[in-house]
Amino acid sequence: MDNYVEIYYQIEGEQVRKELLRNSLKNLEEPLQQLPIRRCHRSYMINTSKVTIIKRLEKKQVAMLKGIQEPIPISKTYHSHFESFL
Repeated sequence: MDNYVEIYYQIEGEQVRKELLRNSLKNLEEPLQQLPIRRCHRSYMINTSKVTIIKRLEKKQVAMLKGIQEPIPISKTYHSHFESFL
């Protein structure tokens, strides 16, 4: 019914925080275009300046980010578009 987006962010020197927005990733893409935030999966957008490594995990490619323990998937659909910003 409604679109919700979880935003994870960090203010310098603080822990990672999470906020819930009533919006969609598609609606957020254009306003965030001037920032280093890019779509890497249909369910994820990440700050490319926070990427520490991109690696293969099993048969999928994932990005590891500073301050986030969970690997973020990079889908085949967004792979070439996403990599051009790294």
